[in-house]
Amino acid sequence: MSLEQLSWKALRFPIAGMRPATSIVPASADHVRVRAVKVVDKPETMNYRTLMPEPGGMFDPKLFGPGTVIDAPAIDPDAPAKVRKTQFARIPLAVPIIHPLFVEHTRAEIGEAIGKDAFAISEATTELERGREITTLLSASEQLRTIVVTELPMVPPELRPLHRDEDDRWMTAGLNLWYQRIINRSKQLARSLETSDVPAAVVQGQYVALQEAIRRLFENDESPDAELDAEGRPLPSLRTLCGGTLGLYRALRETYPAGDPVPGRCHVARLVMFGLCFAVE
Repeated sequence: MSLEQLSWKALRFPIAGMRPATSIVPASADHVRVRAVKVVDKPETMNYRTLMPEPGGMFDPKLFGPGTVIDAPAIDPDAPAKVRKTQFARIPLAVPIIHPLFVEHTRAEIGEAIGKDAFAISEATTELERGREITTLLSASEQLRTIVVTELPMVPPELRPLHRDEDDRWMTAGLNLWYQRIINRSKQLARSLETSDVPAAVVQGQYVALQEAIRRLFENDESPDAELDAEGRPLPSLRTLCGGTLGLYRALRETYPAGDPVPGRCHVARLVMFGLCFAVE
């Protein structure tokens, strides 16, 4: 099975039959750094006293570009996309991990490619030393090195805005909760790995928690063990921005005449795909 076929299977899109006229492969570490130049260092969104973005945080225009706004309106899926002058930023991970969607949906194929079984690939998400072993093997593979994630792209702020509720309180988009967890857990794990007296069980727990947060960012609301909000609804994932896997698939396979404006849904789908660590060509 080719890397592109693995990509389609990891995304749970059909491999056979009708497919978009696009190539979908995991984004390499170099691709991520080129497209997401700046690093998000803080999990804060804004200062609620000054109503200004926190420097180094998730809405800092110095990281995401001059078009950054805190309360961007929703993108109309049917209207031509009004592209803001924003960009991706990135979150460095404390340790390399296997792309969660490949672990979740193609572990048997990955294991076969590097001489391991599916169980060993699953163990790589729960045992740090096993994870280091498997990511080293994958990184040595010309074909599979790109499914090792070292830095995570963070989608531009207009896809995860803050809004005021009826009581004039600021409410954050669910996606920000996942990104905040990822930043915090990666920092905790990095500190623990630098400190010799942290118990191994604590380090293991932080390692698992980091990967779990990334997996939920990618597909929480389409998982059988979805984490729920206070009202019992699954917390949204990146795919929610496109109406789930089916909406994302339809937007990616949609074509429009050269020179015509790009519909909002197609624009968002391509942003989401890079947020999922995939390159679309």
